[in-house]
Amino acid sequence: MLLRLEFLRLKLARYLPHLTILAGIGLVIVSLAVDIVGLGANEGFGAKQAKLAVIGVVIMLVGAALFPAILRPLTSPSSYHHPARNNLQGVGQVLRIGVWFGLLMGFSDLLYFADLKFVNHEVLRFGVDLIWMAPVAGIFIAGVSALLLGMVSIKWPKLGSIRAATTVLGFLGVSNLLFSLLANTHMVAVLFLSLTVAAVIARFLANHPDNYYGFVRRTSIALTAVFVALTVGFVGWTQVSEGRARAALPPAEIGSPNVLLITLDTVRARSMSLHGYERPTTPKLEQFAEGGATFEWAISTSPWTLPAHASLFTGRYPSEMSTGFAEALDDTFPTLAEVLSANGYESAGFIANHFYLSRGFGLSRGFVHYEDFDVTLRDMIRSSSLAFNLFNDKPVGRIGGGFRGLDRIDAEFLNDAFLGWLADREDPQRPFFAFLNYFDAHEPYLPPPAWALKFSGKEKPQSTWERRENLPVEEIRELNDSYDASIAYLDDQLGVLFAELERRGLLDDTLVIITSDHGEQFGEHGLMDHANSLYLPLIHVPMLVRYPDGVPSNIRISQPISIADIPSTILDLAGIEGESDFPGQSLARFWENGSDFEDRDGTLILSEVKGQDWEPEWLPVFKGDMISLVQDLRLYIRNGADREELYDLENDPLEQYDLAQDEVNQRSLKEYREVTEGLHIIVSDR
Repeated sequence: MLLRLEFLRLKLARYLPHLTILAGIGLVIVSLAVDIVGLGANEGFGAKQAKLAVIGVVIMLVGAALFPAILRPLTSPSSYHHPARNNLQGVGQVLRIGVWFGLLMGFSDLLYFADLKFVNHEVLRFGVDLIWMAPVAGIFIAGVSALLLGMVSIKWPKLGSIRAATTVLGFLGVSNLLFSLLANTHMVAVLFLSLTVAAVIARFLANHPDNYYGFVRRTSIALTAVFVALTVGFVGWTQVSEGRARAALPPAEIGSPNVLLITLDTVRARSMSLHGYERPTTPKLEQFAEGGATFEWAISTSPWTLPAHASLFTGRYPSEMSTGFAEALDDTFPTLAEVLSANGYESAGFIANHFYLSRGFGLSRGFVHYEDFDVTLRDMIRSSSLAFNLFNDKPVGRIGGGFRGLDRIDAEFLNDAFLGWLADREDPQRPFFAFLNYFDAHEPYLPPPAWALKFSGKEKPQSTWERRENLPVEEIRELNDSYDASIAYLDDQLGVLFAELERRGLLDDTLVIITSDHGEQFGEHGLMDHANSLYLPLIHVPMLVRYPDGVPSNIRISQPISIADIPSTILDLAGIEGESDFPGQSLARFWENGSDFEDRDGTLILSEVKGQDWEPEWLPVFKGDMISLVQDLRLYIRNGADREELYDLENDPLEQYDLAQDEVNQRSLKEYREVTEGLHIIVSDR
């Protein structure tokens, strides 16, 4: 009996690692199956499923560590004692250790990111692609370092010792971990501590070279297997999820038009020849506008990306929504993509603004297909905590000058992605809703070489990302030249897009709306960039609406309107009963029922921005929340210090004379003040 029990114990010990690994794989499969095949009452890959997958991965790693060859204590005497064993045998062994450290870096990042998302509920900078990007980034950083170290050790053998190699590679691994855990610690302190810890660990491991290398060799296989499983599972999950969403679409109404919503990120109306700018920045849009309606005074709800786009999708104002500088759009209100999908539209988004328009910020809700992230070497490397912190440090970041522009998706690439999706659709007869976000005019202003000299004699990448006060006039002019050239390039590519849609016979069957989320400042009121005020250069944006079956040709409307009216306008022109899903008014009111385009109805147009006390004190937003109202082409601005400004946009479009100083306007100021105070009461009650 005792012999049988001992036999069973030995058998169990032999197969325990295998059973443990299988149990971990099973948990991962179950967590993914919830979304892939719709198991359980709560479909979708959420926090519970993510935690289950993480537990499964940990169990797999424990199982891998249980193999007898791996369980051998690292402190046990080595089978070799010859000093030569303290030197790694060639570049291959150094590289293997480098890959091992890289995998450890990647998985430590995954655990850190999982904690941020599912415990702290923060928005991740690279979204779900981190599942495979973080391990790849770790392997790349540590692998390249190991390869260089191995090659150098050919000439200087001492650098190929276990102690030296582990010190260098351990320094990378420990730095990566500490940058995650000690987020607010100075970079120099983190690097010094990492080097100290790595040196101590390397000295210990160098005394047990055989066990150390054997441990590395075997666990590398297990870690690689887990990485491959996660990558394949992620790719499969995204593909299956998209297929399921497409299959669940209801039939669309016969004759429903396609819908194409385009945002020109950071393009202000003031810099477009379409709106009277002296430079020919938008000749293609001027030609396109002849087939539809141009709104001369479209006003954005916010001077920066996320809340403005959230308004475009929900018809709501920023203070009604959850969006903030680190807060995503929640599911309180339906989105345009959700409503159109419920009416049979196949929806797709193509995004050039990687960060604030990524899935993590909630704007992908309702889309069947959403391309928010084009994988580049630069962003892949930055998914590592080590690389992200190093390149976000200003002294290091300056070394690569222009580094921030290396991962940009230009207009030509975005066009190709959208047109490729159109060509590959399974059901080309189903109407589509496509959202295109172009980023070419955002800082750093980097027009393609063929366009860089269009308005300037200098071909130089420009950036305003450093907040500086009182920039020299010449520097502002150079920045403006590059900005205008970027808009001209974007305009040309929009012409290419419309020509191709016309060639395919789609343009006249498509409702096209072109606008911007916000503008840009070039010295107006002493300000640069955006998101820091509510002056006209930031909130006055372009607006074109073209649809031959529902919009008159070549009309211009001078009545101020809000971009928050776009969702209701799309449903109205598409013939969808459901305008009540969005609170705005359809812009079709300006050409239906014989309306006079010049009549102004006194409608209040609202814009908002939250206070930013982390910005320099000289910026308006430092003083607190700001709110502005446009009514009958008068702009009222109130900031956190209760300072009020009033401008006549029709007669003073450059906002050079503040009417708030005139005694005759005090009654108007009181009325605007009461309106804004009432709005804040409503917001605080939500």
